[in-house]
Amino acid sequence: MEKIIWYLKTGIKLPMLAEDIGPIEIHFIKKTICNYFNLGINDINGKSRKRKLVIARQLMHYFARKNTTHSLKEIGFHCGNRDHATVMYSYKTILNDIIYDDEVRYHHNQLIDLL
Repeated sequence: MEKIIWYLKTGIKLPMLAEDIGPIEIHFIKKTICNYFNLGINDINGKSRKRKLVIARQLMHYFARKNTTHSLKEIGFHCGNRDHATVMYSYKTILNDIIYDDEVRYHHNQLIDLL
C-alpha cells in the first residue's frame, strides 16, 4: 500500500505487470517506441549516443525486460545486438530516471498508455 501512495505522490503511473495485459513481443515494443520518438529501426539499433536515441533505447530495454519473459541476452540481441549487461544497465538507469528525471518520467508515462 505504501508503494501505491508513493507512486501517486510522485505522479509516476503504476506499471502494469506482464500477466495483467498478456504477452508483449519485443518487436511490438520496438515499433511503438520508434513511432513515439519518430525514429527509424536503424536509428534505435545504431550506436549513436544522442540523448533522444539513448532514452529511446533504454526505454525499449526497460519495457522489454518488464513486459516479456525473454532473457537479457535475447532482449539485447533483438535491440541492436547489445550485450546483456547493457540491457541490465538500461533497466536500472530508467528505474532511477523515472524518479529523478522529469523528461524520462513523462516519456515513460506516455509509453505505458501506448503499450
